[in-house]
Amino acid sequence: MAITPRSGDGRISRADAAELAGVDEDTISAWIARGHLKDVRREGRRVWLMPAEVIEAEYRLAPKARRSRFDRSAAA
Repeated sequence: MAITPRSGDGRISRADAAELAGVDEDTISAWIARGHLKDVRREGRRVWLMPAEVIEAEYRLAPKARRSRFDRSAAA
């Protein structure tokens, strides 16, 4: 999966953030509302997020069952 930042400072859209984290766009909105994603830039109704922050939030908030698919130490 290749997600290309669409803003000049490396931020991605809410739709791209949802794809990156493997969640719904509404989940990204909920993470913003709950303060899990803080480095948010708004342009009108558009929301721009830093990819690294989205990945960190997904790791903290995603169910552990889903996370174990990607954790190589769990398979060892």
